[in-house]
Amino acid sequence: MTSKDHGGIASGHIYSVTKVAGEAPSILAEFVGNTDLLIECHGDRHHIFGVGVESVDGVRFYEKDIEKEGHDVRLWSISERPDGAFTAEHIAAI
Repeated sequence: MTSKDHGGIASGHIYSVTKVAGEAPSILAEFVGNTDLLIECHGDRHHIFGVGVESVDGVRFYEKDIEKEGHDVRLWSISERPDGAFTAEHIAAI
């Protein structure tokens, strides 16, 4: 299930990750495995659920719809910025 506080997910926008598993993220390893994220962009907040997998450029996060037996919703690229903040960008599945 993807829950949203405002509008829908906008492709091509970079979202700030403010929470992973209910806590402020501190390392990329926290995004690996089954977890949930709170992401924000331009005042829109979204709570997403899925599975993170390590990749060469960060973490690939496979968002799942838990109401539909875990079907894939979208793929995200999670990365750490030089200032220590974390971002999520919706990417095309390959």
